[in-house]
Amino acid sequence: MAEKQATEPFMARASLSQQRFGSVPKTYIRTTIDKITSPALQDEMVANWPVDRIHVLASGHFPALSMPEELAAVMG
Repeated sequence: MAEKQATEPFMARASLSQQRFGSVPKTYIRTTIDKITSPALQDEMVANWPVDRIHVLASGHFPALSMPEELAAVMG
């Protein structure tokens, strides 16, 4: 029997401000062999949400699972 997933976190309204969330440095990890998020969608996401740094990894959608050491190195 499959366990049910909590849906409340996906439905909760977030209140973000430039003063708080806007001041947090943001890094984007571009994944070049991602079969879930296309290169065009990644470009759109970066264009719509300014980031401070962009790193490129030859990874699928979950570099934390497929190449955790490389991900940690670029995030460090």
